Amino acid sequence: MWERVKSGLKQPKFYLILILILLFIGGGAYLVWFSPAFQVQAIEVKGEILTPEESFKNVPTKNMLFWQPPPAEELPQVIGLEVKKDYLRRKITVNLREREKTIIWCLEQKGECFWADQNGFIFSPSPYPIGSLTLVKVVRDYSNRELKIGEPVLAESLFKNLDLTFELLAGLNLPITELRVDDLKYKEVTVYVDSGPEIYFNLMLDPGFGKSPIESLKNSAEWPRIQYIDLRVENRAYYSL
Repeated sequence: MWERVKSGLKQPKFYLILILILLFIGGGAYLVWFSPAFQVQAIEVKGEILTPEESFKNVPTKNMLFWQPPPAEELPQVIGLEVKKDYLRRKITVNLREREKTIIWCLEQKGECFWADQNGFIFSPSPYPIGSLTLVKVVRDYSNRELKIGEPVLAESLFKNLDLTFELLAGLNLPITELRVDDLKYKEVTVYVDSGPEIYFNLMLDPGFGKSPIESLKNSAEWPRIQYIDLRVENRAYYSL
């Protein structure tokens, strides 16, 4: 009989503890999900030029604990970001690092231009370039292909040699009027020099070997009469008057 009484005394304690646990869980759930204690009051975005603040303010949740920035595919212009949460002030600060506008790549057949970064990654539409642009690299692509935001303008190996071509031309201080791609199946690019020859490059080759012959021809009396310089064969330079 004593055991039965003792067992009966334990039951109220058990139910009391159970009720307290349920109240604790329910109170925690209310605090997290329904009370204003964890609701975002302010979002500050720093470093943005191309990225609208609304991209971060229109995320699905306003809860500090579960707030996440938009996925990377929705922010192709962003190369990196840091999120800081101030729970006391209920404020989120987003520090952005955006891609640099390095190249304008124009699909001439479609009338579309894109901004690409130093790695050839397309991240934003671009206005059509008009006139001489000395601070921005411009490529006019006459091939009948499609490009879209989030894609590279060229395969990595080809873009590397294109970038080296830009460096070579800048080092030679040549006044470039146009850099043109006609058909990518040939993997070639044509450079038009103001009051100078056309220069043909092979995107499968490092163009560095062309520096010396171009310099020699540029400093010669023949330069104004040269029609083209052909650097499409490795370690060979051909030209025509």
